[in-house]
Amino acid sequence: MSTDAKVYQSVIPVEPGTDTDQLKWLTRESFETTAAAEGLHVVAYSSSTVPASEVKIDDREAEKLPLPLDEYEWWLFTATAVPAERELPHLCGCCPHAPHEPGQCGGEDGYTVVDGKCSCPWPV
Repeated sequence: MSTDAKVYQSVIPVEPGTDTDQLKWLTRESFETTAAAEGLHVVAYSSSTVPASEVKIDDREAEKLPLPLDEYEWWLFTATAVPAERELPHLCGCCPHAPHEPGQCGGEDGYTVVDGKCSCPWPV
């Protein structure tokens, strides 16, 4: 992995009956927001459950939880982010639209090359 990549991780205790699909979506959104604030973009995201016995939690934090630790379903979320410009290597370098050859902006995205630059308003 490149040294300019950053990995975000979070272990979350989930009470019985919680909508885990919504939890996954909200956690990814949180990672994306955090990464964007640091000039990064999430390129990989995963979620999985982990056994309560493997969760490392400070005793003071555990006391704040309303249920015993083994009554939670523990979820590990991981996201990898890289600088935003690294996520677009397949593009022409002029714009972030549909892939095309260098200098060949246009076609389905409706943009054309004007004075050697794509006419799209998106700054790269």
